[in-house]
Amino acid sequence: MIVESSKRLWIFIGIYIALIYISLPVVRYFLNFLYSSIGKDALDILLGVISAAGILSFFYYERIWNLEWKRITAFVFLLIFFTVTMQLIKVPEEKVHILEYGFLGILVYKGYKFSNRPLLRSVIFVGAIGIGDEFIQWLLPNRVGEIKDVGLNLLGGIFGVLASTINDKKA
Repeated sequence: MIVESSKRLWIFIGIYIALIYISLPVVRYFLNFLYSSIGKDALDILLGVISAAGILSFFYYERIWNLEWKRITAFVFLLIFFTVTMQLIKVPEEKVHILEYGFLGILVYKGYKFSNRPLLRSVIFVGAIGIGDEFIQWLLPNRVGEIKDVGLNLLGGIFGVLASTINDKKA
């Protein structure tokens, strides 16, 4: 049963990564459309709403409220750090890096949960995918791959991995 669900999870992770990579050539056009139709401020608010919905979903599905107080405290500090980070980032596209790789970090940690050193493996995996993302952008004529974005990808992944680690009873 665990092997089958793990296999399905890794298939889902592969599909999610493929969607990230496949969307790279068109996401700039989509963002330009959003900028022109709703504006930067509304897009910023939309990303805040998506962040809040993701956090509430994580709370619900992971049953955070069933944890002992030390883990809840750690999660609250992580949530504060996440919120401050998102407020300090002024460019909406950079916030998207945090969100998409945060979700990837949660998924990958779940995939490595029963292996040796799941935290380290997860961070390395997410970092490698983030490097691949920026390398592909560097090759595309309408995109720019940047080292700063690799860092944002990694930071988002670390947020997701740490949230999952805090919730992991065996950690």
